[in-house]
Amino acid sequence: LLEGGMRFAFPPYMVNFSGQWPLIKIKSRAKNGKRLLSRVYYNIVSIYGLRNSYWEFSRRTMTPQRLRQLFSKLPPLKSSLGRGIPAAVLIPLFYEGPELMMLFTQRTYLVKHHRGQISFPGGVHDSTDDNLLTTALRESQEEIGLAPEKVDILGFLNSTLTITGFLVHSFVGLIPYPYEFRLNVREVARLLSFPVRELLRPHRWRTGPHEWEGKRTTVYYCQMPETTIWGATARILVDFLAVLDPSFEPAAIPEATFRITS
Repeated sequence: LLEGGMRFAFPPYMVNFSGQWPLIKIKSRAKNGKRLLSRVYYNIVSIYGLRNSYWEFSRRTMTPQRLRQLFSKLPPLKSSLGRGIPAAVLIPLFYEGPELMMLFTQRTYLVKHHRGQISFPGGVHDSTDDNLLTTALRESQEEIGLAPEKVDILGFLNSTLTITGFLVHSFVGLIPYPYEFRLNVREVARLLSFPVRELLRPHRWRTGPHEWEGKRTTVYYCQMPETTIWGATARILVDFLAVLDPSFEPAAIPEATFRITS
């Protein structure tokens, strides 16, 4: 109920995080009351981290053609080329009904690097690979049983140099759904998938310090239900989301304390 007797029905996804309805007070003038109300609505949506981007990333708006247009027109790879061990990952996208989803893996504790972390399927470039895309597709097949011919490559992201010394090249691909994955149980503990629009929610993000073998850096953390995406995967994810929504700025969100769960 708005001050002055005006009523506005908030949809369920605009309930704040404590489960309470947001309270607003406005002064409405007959001449421009409609415009003022629209502005208040926009501000509430911005505060709650929804904006237009929250509900725009559906099959209707984010078509394969639109995604291909976004990710095939990125600038050339950054000058970090040659500075690390070449590696490649696949960022698998799929549609679950109208929802654009992203697939992740959780690594086991049997692997050498990034044990237990949430990641994208991928790995180190092999001398037998024709190129880095071949690396991403080969590793995806080895890790989760995803056949290379089932992946529609939409584009790529700029490379990411990790604190552990890998230069990661990320390829964006559309995969079929449902799909019968076959997990390599030595490398992959489980699969996870999240709606892209949920990954855009600013309240899920923070930044914090991280130290590895005496090297200190700032990393991103994304808190999702029952798990935390962080490290190199979170940084790749930030790059991906910034292409979809240029106003996405997780580093601008104040630090909050939450537990890293796997």
